[in-house]
Amino acid sequence: MTKIYFFIISLLAFVNLNGQVAEKEQASDSPENSNSYIISYLGYTDVGFLWKGEVSQNERLGFIGDEYERFQIHFNSIIQNFDNPFEYLVYGKSKVKNNICEFQGSIIISEVGFDQAEGDDFSRGFLKGDYLFYEDPSCMHSGIFQGEFYTNFYLEDTETLYYDDIDSKEASFTNNSFIGKWYHYNSELEKVCNWGDQRIPESAALDIGLTEFKPSFKYYEAGWANYEKEKEQKDTETTPWWK
Repeated sequence: MTKIYFFIISLLAFVNLNGQVAEKEQASDSPENSNSYIISYLGYTDVGFLWKGEVSQNERLGFIGDEYERFQIHFNSIIQNFDNPFEYLVYGKSKVKNNICEFQGSIIISEVGFDQAEGDDFSRGFLKGDYLFYEDPSCMHSGIFQGEFYTNFYLEDTETLYYDDIDSKEASFTNNSFIGKWYHYNSELEKVCNWGDQRIPESAALDIGLTEFKPSFKYYEAGWANYEKEKEQKDTETTPWWK
C-alpha cells in the first residue's frame, strides 16, 4: 500500500501539463440526486466492483486518437476513499500496441439517478461522474486520462446493488462508458480516448458490428487486426498483459 501512495505522490510531483487539463472543483459531500436512500446506500457501500468486476473488464474495449487506435485498460485495484465514500482510488495498467504503462488516479461519483422501475423486485439506475488517471511518467508516451463516466446498475429489493447486465444479449448493450481525452505530459499533444463494456462510446466509424462489436477493416492496422483471434483465445491466455 505504501508503494501505491508513494507512486501517486511521485506522479503529482512530475505532472506538468502547461495548462492543458482544466482544474476540477473539489467533490461535493454527496452526488446530485433526489433519492436520499440511494445516496445513503452509496455512502456506506463499496461499489468498486462495478468497474473492477470480471463481467465488466472481460468485455472492455477502447480506442485512442482520431484513427481509432486500439486502446486497452485494466483496473487492478479500486479502493473506496474512507474520507469521501463517493471517491474511488484506482490503480491499473493501460496498453497501446506493445506499450504498457501503470497509472494511478480516481473515480468520483457526482450524480445518481434511476432510469425506470422494473416491477416490485428491482429498479435500474445510473452513476455519473469524473475520472482522472495519471500514467507513470517514466513510461514511453505517458500522460493523463481525464473525462466523464456513465455506469448502469440495478438495485434488488432495495438492499443489494448489482452491475446492470440485464440486456447484455442485446446488440446495442453497453455499460461503463468512459468518455474523455488523453494528454501527453511533455507536449501539447492530446487525443480522444474512450472505452466501454461490449461497445465503445462515440465509435460509430470503428464499430461496424450488427449483433456485437466488430472493428472496421479500415482500422485493422490501428491494432484491430488480431482482435477476433485474441477474443477466441482469451480463456486460454496464461499471463494477461496487465499482470
